[in-house]
Amino acid sequence: MRCLAILLCLAFCTAARAQEGPLPQLDPGGHMAAIRGLAFTPDGRELVSAGEDKVVRVWDLASGRTLRTIRGESAVGNLGKISAMALSPDGKWLAVGGDLRASATIEAGRDKPPQAIRLYDFKAGRLVALLVGHAAVVRTLAFSPNGRMLLSAGSDNAAIVWSVGAQLGKAPRPRLLRRLEGHSADIFTAAFTPDGNRVVTGSYDKDLRLWRVSDGALLATMAGHADRVMRLAVAANGTIASGDISGAIRLWDGRDGRFLRSLQQKTGTGSLHFSRDGKLLVTTCGFGGCSGASSYVYEVASGRTVTSYAGHDNAVHASAFSPDGRWVATGGGASNAIQVWNPLTGERRLGPDGQPLQLVGKGNVVWAASFSEDGRKIGWGFADACPRKPHCTNEQTILQHALALPLEGVTLGAPVALSEREAGSFRRMQTRFESWSLAHRAGGNYGYDNGVLDILHDGQAVASVTRGALDGLAHHAYGFVPDGQSIVSAGSYGVITAFGRDANALGAFAGHESTVFAAMPSPDGRYLVSASADQTVRLWNLKTRELLVSLFHGSDGEWAMWTPQGYYAASGPGSELIGWQINRGPEREAEYVNASQLRRALNRPDIVARTIELASAEAAIKEASGTNFKLADLLAKPVPRFRIVAPAENAALSGGSTRLDIVLEATPDPVKSIQIHVNGRAIAEHQPTAGGRFAPGRLTFPVPLASGRNLVRVVAANETGETTAGVTVRHEGEGALDQRGTLYILAIGVDKYPNLGNSCRGPDGKPKTCDLSVAGADARQFASTMAARLGPLHERTVSRVLVNGADAADLPSSSNVRDALQLLGQSGAKDTVVMFVAGHGINEGANYRFLPTDAELSSGRLRASTVVPWVNFQEAVETAKGRRILFLDTCHSGNSYNQRLSNESYAANIVVYSAARWDQTALEIPGLGHGLFTYAVVEGINGAAKAPTGDVKTESLRSFLASRVPALAKQLNHEQDPQYFRGRDAQDYVLALVR
Repeated sequence: MRCLAILLCLAFCTAARAQEGPLPQLDPGGHMAAIRGLAFTPDGRELVSAGEDKVVRVWDLASGRTLRTIRGESAVGNLGKISAMALSPDGKWLAVGGDLRASATIEAGRDKPPQAIRLYDFKAGRLVALLVGHAAVVRTLAFSPNGRMLLSAGSDNAAIVWSVGAQLGKAPRPRLLRRLEGHSADIFTAAFTPDGNRVVTGSYDKDLRLWRVSDGALLATMAGHADRVMRLAVAANGTIASGDISGAIRLWDGRDGRFLRSLQQKTGTGSLHFSRDGKLLVTTCGFGGCSGASSYVYEVASGRTVTSYAGHDNAVHASAFSPDGRWVATGGGASNAIQVWNPLTGERRLGPDGQPLQLVGKGNVVWAASFSEDGRKIGWGFADACPRKPHCTNEQTILQHALALPLEGVTLGAPVALSEREAGSFRRMQTRFESWSLAHRAGGNYGYDNGVLDILHDGQAVASVTRGALDGLAHHAYGFVPDGQSIVSAGSYGVITAFGRDANALGAFAGHESTVFAAMPSPDGRYLVSASADQTVRLWNLKTRELLVSLFHGSDGEWAMWTPQGYYAASGPGSELIGWQINRGPEREAEYVNASQLRRALNRPDIVARTIELASAEAAIKEASGTNFKLADLLAKPVPRFRIVAPAENAALSGGSTRLDIVLEATPDPVKSIQIHVNGRAIAEHQPTAGGRFAPGRLTFPVPLASGRNLVRVVAANETGETTAGVTVRHEGEGALDQRGTLYILAIGVDKYPNLGNSCRGPDGKPKTCDLSVAGADARQFASTMAARLGPLHERTVSRVLVNGADAADLPSSSNVRDALQLLGQSGAKDTVVMFVAGHGINEGANYRFLPTDAELSSGRLRASTVVPWVNFQEAVETAKGRRILFLDTCHSGNSYNQRLSNESYAANIVVYSAARWDQTALEIPGLGHGLFTYAVVEGINGAAKAPTGDVKTESLRSFLASRVPALAKQLNHEQDPQYFRGRDAQDYVLALVR
């Protein structure tokens, strides 16, 4: 099996300069590259991990979720990659090292810029010091047993002992104590002895060295390894264990460096750790051949194997024992997952759901990507087609998912599953064109079997491309473009290059961050699609090599697609998967802003679709309106910054409500609104009383609670964007939110469009009347059913129905619709708002517009005063209080919010039921007297969607509609799949009592 991301990037790596603007980054909730460090906190409740994806993660072992991330300066390329991590014994300080520059600029002519070790206040996540002394990448870090010294070593063949001067509660004052030199190659591992008086180092020169800390004297050279030493560990009794790249493990006396005996592992040593009592030694597979057991636990005294662990499917570079010795954590495999298991039995620790605990993100390596034969779809796959081969050139062809490109009137939708039959119709790499052909062979810096690409004419090699350390190492996928005049080849380090048939480079496709396994041109030669270990699929302009869009598709089905400028389309939670890092220089921790915080400006599916259609993001943005916001603005005008200081997390409360205290930081762009939600219910929106801004400092707000668990979420917004923070508390007994107040029902159904005539078109493309048959009946039936079933659960019901045939005040005209939306603003925290909309709707650029009964045309276009922009509906529902539930039965209702529906409703905590998928029409059947969707909704509310408890709930209605509507449509030889979008914190809610 191939080892992902094990390339060590030594002196040959190209230098990267920190970007001046925000740096695009994924945050799928877990590591995206090799994990290089693991440590339990002293209390054993949290686990800290760091890796080559440039992020430190702090995990809560009880829930299995990331509590927080710690970031530092980074850039596209190697700058910021973490190769080493250490947590001080008291948990106060966190040190990280790797390719971390000490200066934002690189001095001209310096091939080895100074490197820095970052020292953080672990609890606060604040960068408190830079330790500058190494001239190359730092490979290993270790604190002394008392936490007052730090040992570092790296690719400059030197080790350094630092005094961090850190006592509990005091700021560190780092200084260099000793520089230890003598190794002839990179030092990959080092540690203190238990008394803190000596250190041991292990190197690529195959030796270990034992040094005295007080004067830096070399006490012993420990020779005997036949290959490069990769890892070492020191037991409580001073015994040293060392492992080399071949898998040999040797034990030494830590007092004098005397060799004791050997252990033998089957594969290269990825990590070594002793249990706290020194009786057990865990070692992991780090370099190839990791398809079987990836970890072993040895009894040190006897050398016998206690257990072998095969939970990971690939190399494991990091491990740690828990403080009590009950658990081992190992991090690695193809998915860069962290698993926690019993060192005596190999049994996995269980998570809160009773399943084996796995600390992992939603991303996966994308092995394959291609175009459909007609070029209208891209496909990709997460399955490795040849897991037991070191390289798999042009063999990654397993496609599992697809996305229809928004070409020739097709709507930008969402990823869908591919059947094997459908996947078989996608294109394969073309290695032949007329009398020309391509073939790979062994060569390059490392002798890879695909290190050289030969270009042949009539079977004779006329040119070759040899991949080296600086340009991708190997040819993982290659082929001719459709006109045969050039070649595209994908390699490691994110390299994709276009070559002429003479092997001269024509240019690079820059954007991927890791190995690229597939790069396929579209059949018309307009696009290129690629797949990478960085967990993304990317679409390019093949001719200009401009990156158009990047796509992330999570293991849970959530997804996001974005342009390099930040405009995106996403599923509900999808916008939380992407974001931008804002560097504040080497001396400060970096900030991170996710796309959901900027959704008002950047949630633009129309720009994403137009980028693909035009094959240029720059052209799409230039022609779009509302694009004044630029990501660079975040540097001067950040989103709000605040923290919740009371109540405490998991506090036990009573009395029906609580006091919420936040501390608001000063920012150039002042906070103008603060919203509070409880369990997905909108409680209040606070506006500043004076000066149009909230003053920085402590702010206090009253918050009502419900019985049991309460998730209180605060959303602070300024002109730039918004920031959210939450705290979970428990309330004993009945709370203020346990009583339901008023049920507000607004139902709108439009049947008649007298001013539009035959301006609509049928499925055959021919003109037809725009009138509908049952939209009004749908609205009336919906309102009466909700009043009868949901109304009795509330103190009172207020209903407004706008339909054709009603009195003038209740006709679904543009003015009446706007007036009726104001009704929702009367709602309060204990109320429920239910809105139903049926009728025609159209997309116009970034806007979706609902057509009331008085909609009319002027010069072939709809008059603006006679339509209702969807933003009016959106603002009305978002500003309403209490629970908000929306039912949409409009034409192409999945296009409401202009395809922003799922994302906007998720962020605003609105539950949405939509009649059809984005690419489907919502049928109305006169024989039923209702549209399919509304007919099924009424059935469900009246009891057909009953949950096991005997109630109809939001989730049980979702399940019922998902099966009932397609079944009704199938009877009519039609496809209609209703959509359900759940607010971020929305709870399952009783809609009807039908016992």
